[in-house]
Amino acid sequence: MQREIDKILKPGETVELVVYPQWRWLTQANIISVLVAVLLLGVVGKVTHALLQSNMQADHISLLLALLPFWGAAIGLAISPFWRRKRVMRMLYVVTNRRAIVVQPSPFLLKPELRTWPLNEGLIKSVYADADGTGDIIFDYRKVHTKHGFRDEPEGFLRVPEPDRVHKLLQEQIAAAATAEPPLPAPWRTSALPPVPPAKRTSWKHGFWLITPGLFLCLLMWHAKQQYAELADRGVTADARVVAKEKAETPRLTVSFKADNFPYKLQTMSHDAGNVRYAVGDVVKVVYLPDKVHVIDLKSLLEEKQTQVSILFSLGGVLILIGGVVCVYLYRKEHFNA
Repeated sequence: MQREIDKILKPGETVELVVYPQWRWLTQANIISVLVAVLLLGVVGKVTHALLQSNMQADHISLLLALLPFWGAAIGLAISPFWRRKRVMRMLYVVTNRRAIVVQPSPFLLKPELRTWPLNEGLIKSVYADADGTGDIIFDYRKVHTKHGFRDEPEGFLRVPEPDRVHKLLQEQIAAAATAEPPLPAPWRTSALPPVPPAKRTSWKHGFWLITPGLFLCLLMWHAKQQYAELADRGVTADARVVAKEKAETPRLTVSFKADNFPYKLQTMSHDAGNVRYAVGDVVKVVYLPDKVHVIDLKSLLEEKQTQVSILFSLGGVLILIGGVVCVYLYRKEHFNA
């Protein structure tokens, strides 16, 4: 942390105080995030469980993939308080003999963001103290757009412990800066060439945009792969009669067959026809699990679907590999080529 502070100091500038903001768990943003996450996880989890318990048909796989953004949103909302805490714990409030500085991590870049105010009269707009011993020392306000218009968002040293002590030190430094000699101009100002702005960097964490869907796809296809392997290993073949046929974008058949565990009950299942050659009244071969009669597939399509699942599983692995390469490349570029 001392290295980060040294990077932001100008020649002749000295640090007088370093303050860390106080974290609070029970805030409106944290409570709303957790409540919405619990509700969303319950709904998405119930739908996902129902799809996984059914046959892994093509439309079911499409629905599970469509649920990926909702899973990501729910998990993101659930862990958002921890990310906020991590962000707040990496913030610094620095008082030097010339400036008041807020150092906070950037949400996208590894390089921290700086917000500075020169120490002059009128810097401190207001000071608020809370009952828990923390307070806000406000330097400025910025306009934030909301659905009800604009509101003033305070900027400065927010949620600092012992705000009276920090306020007193700031006033002392403001008074000292008013009587101090003006600093010498930076060396580059004597040159005709302007300073070169720093190059923008892309965070290595962007690689997780490929790794995350790749992991989800691999987990999903692993479940389907296990189910089809189980059907191939210990599945029971039976003759089933087509009792209904639904002509839709994905043709579906309703078949009736007699399971071994239910000799007096016909099991009726809707399933992906895959081929429109079947008609009502035809007898088809189905494969099912004796202990899980709802796990059923057409025998003629079993091998084809195993191949499709293997291809999708490999695609997930490729996404993970590419995302990992992107992460390593960007990380090395940011840390070794800067």
